[in-house]
Amino acid sequence: MGGGSSDEENLGTRWKECSEILKSCLQCIILPIGSLPVGLCVHRALLFKVLADLINLPCRIAKGCKYCRKDMGASCIVQFGSD
Repeated sequence: MGGGSSDEENLGTRWKECSEILKSCLQCIILPIGSLPVGLCVHRALLFKVLADLINLPCRIAKGCKYCRKDMGASCIVQFGSD
């Protein structure tokens, strides 16, 4: 789920195209998060949360994103140290 993008709209368009292709191939609207080649901040946050849970890294998903202005924005908050 990597790759850069020149702007947010371009990333959204690429995500829509990739998710439609994946939906068509799988013939399902539920997509495996690890199969998305492109993702918005909410998808990246979900994937990070799954990986953090696998290694017992304290992590929470929070609504909102520092970098995008979309309503569906999400971020992961990770606790470092014992404080």
